[in-house]
Amino acid sequence: MLCEKCGHELNENQVFCPKCGHERMLVEIYNPEDDFIINLEEKKEKKEEQTGFDEAEKSLDKSAASKERKETVNKKKLALILVPIILVIGIIIVVVFINNKNNNSFEYQFNAATEALKKSDYAKAIELAAKACKLDPDNLEAKWTYVDALLAGEDKNKAFEIVKEMITSKNDNSDIINKACEIFMNEEDYEHLSQILELCFDDKLKDKYAEYAAASPSISMPGGEFDHEIELEIKAGVNNKIYYTLDGTDPIKNGKLYSKAIKLDAGNYELRAVAKNSHNITSAEKKATFYVNPTAPNTPNITTTSGEISPDTRIEIKCDDDCRMFYTWDGSDPTVNSEQYTESLIPPKGNNILSVIAIDKYNQVSEIARKNFIVNEAE
Repeated sequence: MLCEKCGHELNENQVFCPKCGHERMLVEIYNPEDDFIINLEEKKEKKEEQTGFDEAEKSLDKSAASKERKETVNKKKLALILVPIILVIGIIIVVVFINNKNNNSFEYQFNAATEALKKSDYAKAIELAAKACKLDPDNLEAKWTYVDALLAGEDKNKAFEIVKEMITSKNDNSDIINKACEIFMNEEDYEHLSQILELCFDDKLKDKYAEYAAASPSISMPGGEFDHEIELEIKAGVNNKIYYTLDGTDPIKNGKLYSKAIKLDAGNYELRAVAKNSHNITSAEKKATFYVNPTAPNTPNITTTSGEISPDTRIEIKCDDDCRMFYTWDGSDPTVNSEQYTESLIPPKGNNILSVIAIDKYNQVSEIARKNFIVNEAE
């Protein structure tokens, strides 16, 4: 503290100034200006404090606002991404649901097939009609639509298969046969028309379409294995021509005209035959496989009794037809190079063993037949 008069620095316990002797005032004199200055300074300090606080608060507010704006922007961006995805997923779900519903709807598939057929979109009509038939296998209207689509798409074989299935699945099938005959007649597909008539047991319908029918050939015996030659006959009604092959090739392209019974000797044969009527309509094909494997010929039969015989005895030998016979007199095994039997034999004198074999046209050799003949030389 300083002396109010001379400004000398005083200690706290000094009452009088040691320099000028001025008495120190223990109670400070009130000065309004000091309060004003102090208040002004306090207000300034408070204002500065408030300003700092406000600035800090504003800074915090700006930071929060910035963060909030960023969050809002991010949300909007996310929404812009998610909304289309959700819409696409929703559309896919709806489309899948509708497609699944349509795929399992007979009415939808049938109507769509009909529309596609009207628009000449035959591939689509075939696909849709096939689905409709699968959904309702007993619906004839759908099957006829399927047949129409197949014929329009030039698939006559498949159309015939569908018609055949319709015919064989119904006991009362006259209406189906009649309609099928009309369809294939309009298509000028007489081959399939003829095959349809083969499935017909209605005499009136047979008479109605008689000129278009070509009876399938019938073979005199079924295929199988045979140990001997066989002879086949093929028939196919009056005025029908029969064409056949024995090697499994197409009888229409490569067939030989049948005129007489066919002889089959040793070998394997795949017989295929068709008939054509006066309208040149080809019948359904008939097939049969034959395995001809003849057995070796029977052992020759030496008819003369063995033993002692007179020199003028004629020895006869018999065998299967179409066989040659070879013989020896010395007991050795005969071969194709031995003497060939052509007529009855005159035995040589002495004690001889006649040995004979038979060989057929396939060069199969029989067992050896042997007999002992004794011709007395003195006689």
